[in-house]
Amino acid sequence: MVSALLHRGPDGSGTWAQGPVGLGHCMLRTTPESLHETLPATDPVRGLTITADARIDNREELIAALGPAGRPADTVTDSELILRAYERWGQGCPARLLGDFAFAVWDARRQTLFCARDHFGIKPFCYHLSDSLFAFASETKGVMALPAVPWRINEARIADYLLTDLEPIDKTCTFYEHVFRLPPAHSLTVSGQGATLRRYWALDPSAEDLRLGSDAEHAEAFLEVFTEAVRCRLRSPDAVGAMLSGGMDSSAIVAVARDLLANAADGPLRTFSAVADDETGCPESRAIRAVLAQGRVRPFTVRPADLPAFLPDLERIVRHTEDLFDNDMISVPLPMYAAARREGIRVLLDGVDGDVVASHAGVYLAYLLREGRWGEAAADARGLADFYRRWKKSPWHFLFHDGLRPLLPTHRIPMSGRLRDMRRRRRAAALIRNSLVDPAFADRIRLADRVEAHYGRGRPGRGLPRRLRELDVGRLDSPNLPVAFERYDRMAAAFSIEPRRPFLDKRLVEFCFRLPRTQRLGGGWTKVALRRAVEHLLPPEVTWRKGWEHLGAAFLSRWFALAAGLIADALDGPRTDLADLVCLNTLDEARRRHAATGAVEDGGRIWQAVALAVWRRGHGRAAREPQQTTARP
Repeated sequence: MVSALLHRGPDGSGTWAQGPVGLGHCMLRTTPESLHETLPATDPVRGLTITADARIDNREELIAALGPAGRPADTVTDSELILRAYERWGQGCPARLLGDFAFAVWDARRQTLFCARDHFGIKPFCYHLSDSLFAFASETKGVMALPAVPWRINEARIADYLLTDLEPIDKTCTFYEHVFRLPPAHSLTVSGQGATLRRYWALDPSAEDLRLGSDAEHAEAFLEVFTEAVRCRLRSPDAVGAMLSGGMDSSAIVAVARDLLANAADGPLRTFSAVADDETGCPESRAIRAVLAQGRVRPFTVRPADLPAFLPDLERIVRHTEDLFDNDMISVPLPMYAAARREGIRVLLDGVDGDVVASHAGVYLAYLLREGRWGEAAADARGLADFYRRWKKSPWHFLFHDGLRPLLPTHRIPMSGRLRDMRRRRRAAALIRNSLVDPAFADRIRLADRVEAHYGRGRPGRGLPRRLRELDVGRLDSPNLPVAFERYDRMAAAFSIEPRRPFLDKRLVEFCFRLPRTQRLGGGWTKVALRRAVEHLLPPEVTWRKGWEHLGAAFLSRWFALAAGLIADALDGPRTDLADLVCLNTLDEARRRHAATGAVEDGGRIWQAVALAVWRRGHGRAAREPQQTTARP
């Protein structure tokens, strides 16, 4: 298991075993305290042993509550704090921790293994559980390394991948039938009597709004909490990097981090950006250059023309991939992580989650209409149309789709059960028909039923939650986010990098969700409080920039030209790795169209097939029955 995960921790590894229990660890030293850390770690007096992938941010608070350790605080490791927190608060300890963590504590006195994952699922945790064995790891590679774990691919998950729309179907499934993911904000207690899953934290949608005196006071309060979220993620024994896309979220992180690191020994902040070959015609690239022109950073940029230097990284990652959805990351994130690793960066800040935390969904217009605030809704619809003007959508489009349509009482429309089932079946059939899924494969696994269950049952008629905040809580609690975080984590871990996300600081999330609606989205502007908070730190062409662009298509097009050999190896010839899963006629038609037009959608489908073929050769072809074992959990 350790050997399978060495890419995650190149700074050494360790194992510990006692009786029916064994723990392992691969070390990536990314905090000053980790320089003093050896894992797994044991407290022989209390009979506790821990292995952990963790960064704890409320160290001072915990040390004060738990008492001094008898030595300088800067030598007390994060895993030691977790172990002491478990000793004090038992299974309630995860709720007392701030930061990103996945850990397991073996309690020899109680003969239990206590596992927990952080509030938002930043750190991954997957496991296998049977009558005779419990095994866990940061990636499925670690679990599947055990001969006792059946090697059976989850065919339904492969269908999800080929449909693309079903990526975030839940918080637990993987590409293997017998391996599952621990959901965020959950703990799992395992003993000889079985396993108990428990949720230890959830956002409170009934919390009262934060009412300050003015917009300026809201912005000042936001900046205070946001600065602390960035500061505690700069703890590192080495230089720190940050993604810089030109968007509001990553730019705000860079602006705060560069000031905090201005006088640091390992400063300045390193930034990593994807820019266009012709930057003058790309608003995204111009916004990046405007931030870089302010100085106090050491910038690194990658253009599509630079990708030949990263081709070996692409080929390695495609073969390394264990979750097929990770291949969506190859266009831009892969060269960013590769460039960061070449510069010796181990900690990389990222703002990919700011949209959910600092803003609302566009459907907030429906709440304005329901409250009778038609004038405000119309004004905001005009603002949204202007903000997203590259979409070329009219204000009426936003007003209807995000305002009126969610209010339609579709569940009250008279319709027989047979007619409703027919409509759902037709929707599912259309989705399958427009994908790469082989029809026989779809029939064999009853894929239409899976699609209907995910998209059909009751969804159109559920209506809106009573309060807008309930909708926001639902967005943050959906499977979409942990799936995305896991993808970024696995891609970063392949380069021995730890991604850190200031917007998912628990304190910042709880603060943002208490902000009045107009401080999050109003007048068509997203992330209003954030923009006001950092407008003195960033150029106005960044802070008040409208819309957004993405360079993924340009990078993907260049990757296709470079990876022609890999594509041909995967898709030319017998194609036995695809024949029972993919409709080869649909794939061939996509290849013909892409050769003629270069359409991005066809390119995405082709890459889906390439990744599936390579994955199945390396991971998913063989079926393995479990070896017998007498071990108990």
